[in-house]
Amino acid sequence: YREVGNLLEAVNQLSSYFFQEEKYQTMGRIAELTKEVELIKEDLKTKVREEFFEQDSTLSSTQLGDVCFVIDALGEETKNQFKRTFCNNQMTEYTRTFSATDESSRLEYCDRRFLWANRKLREYEQKYADVFPPSWRMSEKLMEFFGLRTSEHFKKILSKEEPDVKILLHAIRESLKWEREMCAYFAKQPMMTDNFEDTEEPVVEEPEDEDEDENPHSAAAIAKRYKKYQMQKELKERRNAPGKIIEAKFKGIISSS
Repeated sequence: YREVGNLLEAVNQLSSYFFQEEKYQTMGRIAELTKEVELIKEDLKTKVREEFFEQDSTLSSTQLGDVCFVIDALGEETKNQFKRTFCNNQMTEYTRTFSATDESSRLEYCDRRFLWANRKLREYEQKYADVFPPSWRMSEKLMEFFGLRTSEHFKKILSKEEPDVKILLHAIRESLKWEREMCAYFAKQPMMTDNFEDTEEPVVEEPEDEDEDENPHSAAAIAKRYKKYQMQKELKERRNAPGKIIEAKFKGIISSS
């Protein structure tokens, strides 16, 4: 699968080049090869789904990691669809355990939901931490799915009956506690994206120092100072980005229901 991913990435780069060059777009052979590549991609999409979601898959963690390399090469849409399918599959047990007819689904027992989520997070880290690329942030995505699913459950419960004030306050406190725990947990992890790893200090090129003979009130001097200010502001925002992004994702995801 690693070799397939490498070859597919090379094909993607070649295809991109041919599409950019107008002279190649009308060539019959290029069109034929493009169709063949698309058919191969469809076959690969089916194959990678089977490797992850069929119970009889015998691939090791390392091999599944190589499958992820292929998924990356298949494009953003395929990868996002895979993430949704994976998270939905992981949430099947949760939906069944906390069904509307089960006593555990009641608001007064909401702490059981968060215990389930913490156990699922530990289970994920043990089983899949070495499978998915860190840039996918799959554990974070899984907990986000849990938060959204729980919010849906709570809304349905509140629409059917007005809970006791103490029970409602208990549910809000537990929800806020879990949201804070998730913000703290994921903010500690390196903020990585699919295009770069933000583990190193960003390099910001400093503008040239002002000339001593230059009028500090001139347009050029003011422009230089503004550029320096913008660079410092950008650097500060990038340093603080992980915490802000995580907070925006989890803060209120359940408690605002």
